[in-house]
Amino acid sequence: MKRVQRMQLVQRATLHAERDRAEALGDAERQVQACQVRLDELTHYRRDYEQSYANPTHAGREISQVRDFQVFLARLSEAISQQRLLLTQACARREAEFAQWRHAAQRAKSVETLADRWQAEDRRADDRREQNESDERAQRTAYRRVSQAAQSGSDDTLAAGESK
Repeated sequence: MKRVQRMQLVQRATLHAERDRAEALGDAERQVQACQVRLDELTHYRRDYEQSYANPTHAGREISQVRDFQVFLARLSEAISQQRLLLTQACARREAEFAQWRHAAQRAKSVETLADRWQAEDRRADDRREQNESDERAQRTAYRRVSQAAQSGSDDTLAAGESK
């Protein structure tokens, strides 16, 4: 197997690895977006709930209702805190995946550059080999012509010498 063929195998492997990293990065980005949407929903729900509870039509509530409201808001605030933590973790994962993808992309590019260089070297070597073969053929053809001309000339000289 020629080195260019071996390099093509390596090149396919590095491209596959880059694609895998790109997919993982896409998954991480989708996770960040999902976490952000969920955080926005929770925040929006808490704001709506607080506004509805602050509505003057609900004045004169019993203490148990106020306590339930406060407990629910505390749970909602805890859920929001947890969701922020999940979002932070998802962002960190996305950044790590981005770094891994960038590294894989750089490696794939390096391998591609090396493969291109090797292919160019092989083409130049093939061109030199073909040129050498062509030069040899031309020399052999020229030598044959000279030999044939010399042989014809010596035959003519012998024939002329015999006729004298």
